[in-house]
Amino acid sequence: MTEGLSPLSTRFADFICRLERSDSPDLFEAAAAASQAVENGHVFALVAPEGCAGKVDRLRTFGVIGAPGDFAPLVLDDSGRLYLYRYWKYLNDLMAALHARNAQKAPHVDRSLLEQGMARLFPAEDGDGEEGLRAAAEGVVNRTLSVITGGPGTGKTWTVVKILALLIEQAAARGVALRPALAAPTGKAVARLGEAVAAAQKDLDCDPTILSQIPDHGFTLHRLLGARTGSQSYRHHAGNLLPYHVVVVDEASMIDLALMSRLVEALPPDSRLILLGDKDQLASVEPGHVFGDLCNKASIEGVVELRKNYRYPSDSGIARLADAVRSREVDRATRLLRGNEHSDVSWLEVPRAEDLEKSLYEPVVAGYSAYLESRTPAEALDRFHRFRILCALRRGPYGVRHVNALCQSILTSSRLVRPGRNQPFKGQPVLVTRNDYGVGLFNGDTGILWPDPADPGLLRAYFPTSDGTLKALAPGRLPPHELSWAITVHKSQGSEFDRVLVVLPAGETPLVGRELLYTAVTRAGRQVTLAGHASNLQTALQRRDERDTAEQLELQMNEPSAGD
Repeated sequence: MTEGLSPLSTRFADFICRLERSDSPDLFEAAAAASQAVENGHVFALVAPEGCAGKVDRLRTFGVIGAPGDFAPLVLDDSGRLYLYRYWKYLNDLMAALHARNAQKAPHVDRSLLEQGMARLFPAEDGDGEEGLRAAAEGVVNRTLSVITGGPGTGKTWTVVKILALLIEQAAARGVALRPALAAPTGKAVARLGEAVAAAQKDLDCDPTILSQIPDHGFTLHRLLGARTGSQSYRHHAGNLLPYHVVVVDEASMIDLALMSRLVEALPPDSRLILLGDKDQLASVEPGHVFGDLCNKASIEGVVELRKNYRYPSDSGIARLADAVRSREVDRATRLLRGNEHSDVSWLEVPRAEDLEKSLYEPVVAGYSAYLESRTPAEALDRFHRFRILCALRRGPYGVRHVNALCQSILTSSRLVRPGRNQPFKGQPVLVTRNDYGVGLFNGDTGILWPDPADPGLLRAYFPTSDGTLKALAPGRLPPHELSWAITVHKSQGSEFDRVLVVLPAGETPLVGRELLYTAVTRAGRQVTLAGHASNLQTALQRRDERDTAEQLELQMNEPSAGD
């Protein structure tokens, strides 16, 4: 009965049976399925397929299984979907909040002022791509809920900065000082969002008073909502709403169901929520795929997809490879990787596990020697972020832990680093794995250990900040962290590197699919190498991260309601 179940799911099912004081195999299997579904990223388990109404009725005879609206450990709907109560509540609350937001009219829009702003910020002579961004911006201004999806370099941040300028102009005309906020799921994504917003502002054709109201920094979502240390509660919720008129959230594909529910709940009804992301990237690590559902399943008028790429040249191999992966075109992806037409994409046949260190030696030394030969911490951080090894897995011979150990061995033998036994060392790259509000570091933040320029005998941990300065602290004050010469593809979301080496496992694994490959390829700005087995590439490209999330997310959004 427990075959294929995790220990956690088995223990949960045992607990539910004890709570019910029953040894029913049906109850055990249903409870275990609900728990296992959540572990696998799903929101529910389908325990009674269509046409099995009798099984739904039988399961509901157990007191621990309620119908939607009941307060019970498990919730079973009429379609045979079984939820852990908290995930049913997250989904139900999110649906209610989205429907309410859809029904809420957008603030009055001065059409004449909007047309003037559009003409100035989105000049028609820039061509079709600009016209697409213009249409997207106009739609967002007229809505309280907007979703902008597109791959790297399609102008999402650039467009939203102009949208903020238009909204600030509209508010100023009404005598209101608009309060916007920028946010993202991780500290790294927040830093990149702040950098992108600052860069976009430089060329904005706006009055300086308008520009001064566009935020120059952002928050992680946990900080925006006011996460409480040691608790799952937040300072901002339905009874204490966020003090913002507009909230822009970047890298929204990384947001799980629970966090999205909490975010939408905390928004004032008449505020605007603008979600930016790439629907083709990996879903959140935790259960749910809300951004993908909003883009792919829901009937929402406020979803805009940007396609024209402004980052890569028209003949870029990276752009073409990303498109082939996204479209699951195996033959085209293989030709791009194995051909000589594009120097920015290449394929490396992954060796046996025992030969992996030898195979990685040259790319590791070439990729990391420049930062290790830097003179200052700022220079070292800048150079370190130009190259990264991405792994599909955490464990195993091709996983992050082992590959980081190989990198340390390679760099030590090359005399580029000199690690002591369990001691911090110059050049050690660290990836924070747990939020620490006390020191201002968050899960996903990446830094390096480097001598203090004012006292070279003193080692400090340096991290970049959104304002371009460095945060420095003693290694002993670091939150839980790990080596980061190699990171998982999941951890790489929200980041961009000049060059990327993607290490795929030699054997076939269900964790390697289209979304993972697409996310890995699009982390590279100039060059990407995929190291794997050609026999596994086709299977991976055909595999999708299908989640049971929110098939009932069928929001028929109203036409925008704004002033004339």
